Amino acid sequence: MNKHDIPARQNSMTNDWVESIVKISYDLICDWDIGTDMILFGSNYAAIFGYKLPRPMIRFQEWIELFTANERATIEIKLQSILQSEAMSWEYAFKFNCPDGSVSQVLCRANIIRDKDGKAMRVIGIIHDISKEQNLEVKLQKEVKKREKQIVEAIVEAKEMERSDLGKELHDNVNQLLAASMLYLDTARTDIKNGETYLVHASEYTLAAIEEIRKLTKGLVSYTISEFGLSGAIGRVMKDTMEVNPLDISFTIDPSLEDQMGDTFKLNTFRIFQEQLHNILKHSKASKVGIAFLTTKTELKFSITDNGIGFDMRQAAKGIGMSNILSRAKLYKGSAEFVSAPGEGCKLTVRFPLLSIY
Repeated sequence: MNKHDIPARQNSMTNDWVESIVKISYDLICDWDIGTDMILFGSNYAAIFGYKLPRPMIRFQEWIELFTANERATIEIKLQSILQSEAMSWEYAFKFNCPDGSVSQVLCRANIIRDKDGKAMRVIGIIHDISKEQNLEVKLQKEVKKREKQIVEAIVEAKEMERSDLGKELHDNVNQLLAASMLYLDTARTDIKNGETYLVHASEYTLAAIEEIRKLTKGLVSYTISEFGLSGAIGRVMKDTMEVNPLDISFTIDPSLEDQMGDTFKLNTFRIFQEQLHNILKHSKASKVGIAFLTTKTELKFSITDNGIGFDMRQAAKGIGMSNILSRAKLYKGSAEFVSAPGEGCKLTVRFPLLSIY
């Protein structure tokens, strides 16, 4: 190779390297000749901004027309100020209109080349499209929210699986209790003398089995939710509760809301209802309970109100029931608030962002 060819080859390699970097970068190289008012852009203009300029080199004033109206006046004032100063660099973020109707957010960084008298001759720099980064950030946030929701649903499903496993153990336990009861009953038939004692033991085991079955039935409602929906599941519990308790329960919900709720969200909401109803039956001495679901443009509000004896909010300790309700609300980025006073009943209000219920 001729030694005189080396500089030319090195220059070619440098150009190839620059071109390669330009192709994969969100940075657009620009060179503005202030004297001629012509500005030259790099070859990746279309790749970054999604459209082609009429010519690689255009008048600066022609290009600045793409700026948004408010930005255009500001840019011209700032440019004149910076060019008339002694500054050797300039950095500014601005918006401009793309021909497809979209608005891009860009950041310009440039060096200002001046003559010996300090007059600005050229501005050479890069324009960085930060819109793509912002779009990626939005997509990332949406993906994070999607994953968070999946995690929430996985937690709820895991808890239900835990209940299911617990149900199997209770089932086995119930069988053992009933088997023991049957054994004492059979013994009572053959041992008349001690029959009364055996019957007492049989009764104790039977009652224990009934209690275990009650707990098991209360815990496993996933099938009820999927079969009857949230409204149906709440309705069944209301009916059963009013049959054995002097309690009048009312229920309000927009039927169309049922279709908007995800299954795991319905189950989580049903658990909150169960927990608060249990609290009312155990502590409130109420005669009336009101259950209501209401929606606004941004949230779902779920409330349970009773006319019971109430309690002092300042002195009431958060029992396991209240803690469960609060934690379940937080699973779907919601909040739970108790309002009560002695003799004035209690109102539980649970609020969920509308986007979290799907």
